[in-house]
Amino acid sequence: MEKEKDNIARVERYKGIFLLGLALFFLLAGIVSGRRYRDEGYSHKDARKFEKALHKKEVLIKNEFKELEALFADADPMEVLDRKSSSYQELATHEGISIFFYEHDQLKYWSDHSVPVTNRWRPRFNLPFTSLRNADYVSVVRPLNGSKLVGMIEIKTHFPFQNDVLINGFHHDFKLT
Repeated sequence: MEKEKDNIARVERYKGIFLLGLALFFLLAGIVSGRRYRDEGYSHKDARKFEKALHKKEVLIKNEFKELEALFADADPMEVLDRKSSSYQELATHEGISIFFYEHDQLKYWSDHSVPVTNRWRPRFNLPFTSLRNADYVSVVRPLNGSKLVGMIEIKTHFPFQNDVLINGFHHDFKLT
């Protein structure tokens, strides 16, 4: 009888040790996997998708600027930009690409009022990356005779707060969260 009680006590002790070991294993597995996914962020595949989408947008802007330069040779730049304004507003809405025209360092045309550019030309727009109040942009600048065409590609918004309308994050074309 006493031997049976010892066996039951030993089984209970092993059962407790087994359950404690199992709990520790799952705790450690959770910690390790949580750190891995928290530290990793974006993968190389995400970076390649981002670069591909950004390059496509840069090519689109450069081609548009070539076309505008040719049209400016035959017509007043403001007339040309006004004619193309609705397509540029669509470009801003769907692609996150905004077009600006500075003449003698004064802003004369903008396709998207939500991009907080200044009325006077700022040399920082020449930089390939520009951070403004509400978002980060990649800028493409094409100097012309006394004027500049500026294309700004929205990369990521960063509002001081979020709601149903103002959402912080990468532009949807980059497929990053």
